[in-house]
Amino acid sequence: MSIDVTVHAGSGNIFRDMRMPDADERLANAECIRQIRRYMRSHAVSPADAAAMASLAETDLADALRGRYSREMAERMRQLATALRID
Repeated sequence: MSIDVTVHAGSGNIFRDMRMPDADERLANAECIRQIRRYMRSHAVSPADAAAMASLAETDLADALRGRYSREMAERMRQLATALRID
């Protein structure tokens, strides 16, 4: 059995490729979260400590790190990135 598959080059923004609204903002938020996770792992920052730095409940931070967040939470993640001195 053979299946025909068409492959297209991506734009570099998966959200744009999926035609999601606010694709650039979604990509920026995802990159911010990725950098926070990398920083926490490499500097042994616990979720509790990171949540305290951002004045967040630890459960809210956990949701954000899993990609479940609102626009308000995205702004708080950017503030946490700034507090951690992440570019």
